[in-house]
Amino acid sequence: MKGPTLFFWLFLFYYSTPVNAQNSSLKMVCIHDKTFLSLVSEPSPENMVWGDFGSELESYYGVKAYSNGAKKSGRKYQCTELILRFVSDIYGIPSSIYLGLGHGKDLAKNIAEYHESVVGTSDTLQGYFVRLENFENKKSIYPPLTGAIVSMYFDSKKTGYGHVGIIREIKVNDEGIVEASLFDQHGFAHKEAGIPIQADRLFFEKDADGNWYGYVLSWKYDRKYPIISWTNPVIVEKELTSFQQKY
Repeated sequence: MKGPTLFFWLFLFYYSTPVNAQNSSLKMVCIHDKTFLSLVSEPSPENMVWGDFGSELESYYGVKAYSNGAKKSGRKYQCTELILRFVSDIYGIPSSIYLGLGHGKDLAKNIAEYHESVVGTSDTLQGYFVRLENFENKKSIYPPLTGAIVSMYFDSKKTGYGHVGIIREIKVNDEGIVEASLFDQHGFAHKEAGIPIQADRLFFEKDADGNWYGYVLSWKYDRKYPIISWTNPVIVEKELTSFQQKY
């Protein structure tokens, strides 16, 4: 296998140092003809425990992820609910579970398409304005960055609802493979409280054509499941629409 390229070492410089997201600077990342906003990389908490319905599991940028308990239905504390809340609070793009943007496997693509012409900002973004752009697995020269929304399958037959989460930490190993940890909600639910859980890990590489592809490694079952797509915040310079100025 070829050694890491300059791009990978730049990736390592930007994303491998654990920091406190709330007290650190955001980064502009220029890749080809696009300029992305990368959130601060922060490791997932250790010793997480699956709790009763509504109990806090972890947080990232002050946005909390909650346990869905043993519930398998309903919208509250599903994986999609967390993403829509994060997009509203951090990217300043008002989103809601009631917009009907699909299941976990659909959300990364659908939220970018739904908000295609919307530009958002918030106090967290420190003056940056962003839009959301989706990139398909195995068909994109743009990798997912910290803060990316990632949709994936959580079954080998690709027939289920899938899952969605936010990349909260990125590292690069010695072989140039990008490793990421997921900030999510209701990934693999449990029937009872008190069970230790871990963050699922994502892995990304470039193929011979320069396109990025990846998979998720489930901590619970130690299985690989395919990633569908990811959505990065792209930095833009344009005035807010009247719709956004109300928020």
